[in-house]
Amino acid sequence: MKKDSEFRSLSAVAEHTFDELPPKDLEEMQKKFVRAFGGAWMEAGTRKEPKTRGGKAAAGMPGRLAETLQAVRDAASLRDAADARGLAPSTIIKHLEELQELGKLEKKDFARILPAPNILEEINEAAEAVDSDKLTPIFNALHGRYSFETIRLARLAGK
Repeated sequence: MKKDSEFRSLSAVAEHTFDELPPKDLEEMQKKFVRAFGGAWMEAGTRKEPKTRGGKAAAGMPGRLAETLQAVRDAASLRDAADARGLAPSTIIKHLEELQELGKLEKKDFARILPAPNILEEINEAAEAVDSDKLTPIFNALHGRYSFETIRLARLAGK
């Protein structure tokens, strides 16, 4: 009971401290917290509804995947798509992999962010040589010349 009482007392002090913070300082703390745990801060009123090429809301897929798909379609590079979504490039690729599993991804959707054809060919040849689509054996066969993200994109393009 004593620990519970101490916790409640400390919580009340913390709540009072937060109440006294200027709104701008509080928002800055919230942004830092969200980013520290891998999230992305979106300013009020900046969230766009996910759209497909026809301008209608994407059907049959979670909103996060629809948003990623649209960002990839609009982007000139993987980094641009990641920046537009406030996500890591590896997360963008994970979303593309999920979209492919759902049958909602066509190569033309992400063709603009693919590595050059000669790189795709080299990665595919390495995958065939190691007889695996697992990342580490391909990465090792290529002696680390390409990132795991590049290999994952090549793997997506080959499916």
